[in-house]
Amino acid sequence: MPAGSAAFLAFFAIIYMNIAAITFMALALLARGLSPAQTGLVLGVLPVVQVITQPVWGMLADRTGQTKRLLTLACAGLVAASMALWAAREFVPLLLAMFGVAVMRAGILPLVTALALTHLGAEDRGFGRIRLWGSVGFSVAVFVIGWKVAQPNPELILPLHAVFALVATAVATLLPQSARPVAPPGLRLRLLTAAPGLGPLVAAAALTGMGMGVNNTFLAVFLRDLGGPGWTLGAAFAIAAMGEVPLMAKMQHLIHRFGVSRLVAVGLLVLPIRWGLYALLHSPWPILPLQLLHSVAIACLEVAGVLLVRDLTRPEWSATAQAFYGAALMGLGPSAGTVLAGAIYEWRGLHTVFGVSVIPALAAWLLFARLHPRRGTH
Repeated sequence: MPAGSAAFLAFFAIIYMNIAAITFMALALLARGLSPAQTGLVLGVLPVVQVITQPVWGMLADRTGQTKRLLTLACAGLVAASMALWAAREFVPLLLAMFGVAVMRAGILPLVTALALTHLGAEDRGFGRIRLWGSVGFSVAVFVIGWKVAQPNPELILPLHAVFALVATAVATLLPQSARPVAPPGLRLRLLTAAPGLGPLVAAAALTGMGMGVNNTFLAVFLRDLGGPGWTLGAAFAIAAMGEVPLMAKMQHLIHRFGVSRLVAVGLLVLPIRWGLYALLHSPWPILPLQLLHSVAIACLEVAGVLLVRDLTRPEWSATAQAFYGAALMGLGPSAGTVLAGAIYEWRGLHTVFGVSVIPALAAWLLFARLHPRRGTH
């Protein structure tokens, strides 16, 4: 990797530790005295705000060329919002603080991804070697927080979240920034793309994100309903995250052999298979090995998918394109999926929820496979 890459490794590790703390945020909010409904509203701010603000961060970076400064600003803003979240005790202040957290964290991943891709160079396929450190950081943090903090001291989740944001801010100042073109005024999709296919890829990301939102929100409930002991939730997240590491480490080799489009297609295809298998389960134990399908999907969609977005985008619009892709995959899709899942859960239970999740996931794969049939050499 080019000189200066170590700072990117550290940044991805620490920012995913921050994300791991958010995984347990519901426990901290309940410990503050919020009702389950209020907790859901506070946490529901995150994906909704991300859909709106993430592209704004990307466009600001591309228009100004100040990607590193904006990333540092987003991290510093996340520190301030996290401190406000820690200090808040009532529903309305907590909701407002979480809105601030959502606005600031929305910019971080697309900006650092665009910065890392520019640092690597247009022909380098080694982004997986950087991104895997996010999975390592998440695995370590989710295990330690789940084991030592979540149950005995849920109040510590909020200050931990702020500390991780503070460290990320410090590391952000050390990141190298390579020169890249500045985007012209005005945003038109035809000017954004270097080759056809970005719009359908973003649409496929939104469709497949629906099932991912269901999984992120209801996996704990599903394990409980199937009779799984409490430790299985932490184990499920840890297995999924650790499974990503060797795949991301080998992703450059896999890309050279199969191409980014084929790997994105694999990532999209394993998810309807996964949801269909979940719908058939009547025991919690098969979920643990099936979490490795999550590892395959994330490695393909967050490494090969990111590289495909770069291939389809003009260099001056790289941050904006990554923001649209991230907002679809981790914002719009999960938000829609979670809302629909809540209604279906009350009607027919989680087996039906996962069964229905097969439909948009399969539609995502079919849409992508139809429009990217010959892009395997990329």
